[in-house]
Parts: sequence; structure tokens; C-alpha cells
Amino acid sequence: MSRKSQFLWPLLAGLALAALLFTNPAEGNGGAAGYSTDVQISKSEKTVGAYSVRVQVRDLATGELVAAPQILARGGDRAEAESELPDGASCKIAATLDPSAKTATYSVVVTKGGAAIAEHKARVTIE
Repeated sequence: MSRKSQFLWPLLAGLALAALLFTNPAEGNGGAAGYSTDVQISKSEKTVGAYSVRVQVRDLATGELVAAPQILARGGDRAEAESELPDGASCKIAATLDPSAKTATYSVVVTKGGAAIAEHKARVTIE
């Protein structure tokens, strides 16, 4: 075995173990749930000058929709909403539109027991 491969195999084994630990949630009690978020921002059909921010939160293991909060925001305003999830976690969404309503900044934070377990933030251009 070459000297290079002596160092390479332990490194590869360590990376494989890390990948396994980070991609497979713990089983049984105490395993953290995984969530996906889908955010859509569009002009409100009902409120002139406002934008609708819709969020869908899905359980990664089952694909089940566990929360679907929606907020309305106008240019220059910040809006927030919070939803409770079935496992006792909560999902808080916040969105701020710049005064010209050309860009929006939003965040989706899932917390459980006071600690953030999932977070998604972005700044997007609105057309």
C-alpha cells in the first residue's frame, strides 16, 4: 500500500461516516425532524399595492404539508406570522418589501424548544 493511500482511506472513511450522520436523522425519540420550505411571492389579487408571501412547510420524511402560513406586505412594510407544527415546533415567517416593491427579503425559521432547527433566508427581485 502506498503512503498516499494510507492517508486517503481514513479520510474517505471519515467523510463517509460524516455523510451518514448528517443525512440520516436519528431514529426513535429525540430525532430531529427535517423540513422543506417553498416560498412564493406574488401581487395580491385582493389588496391593491400589497404582495402575498405564501410558505409551504413539508415534512421531509413523509412529504406531508405541516404548515402553510401566508402574509400580506406593502412596499416599505414588514409582515410576520407564526404557525404551530404537529410535533410541537413552530414556524415563523417574516417578509420586508422595499418601498418601491422591487425587492423582498424574507425568512422562514422553524424552532423547537427555543432552538432553531431549520432556517431559510433570501432576498429576491419582484417583477
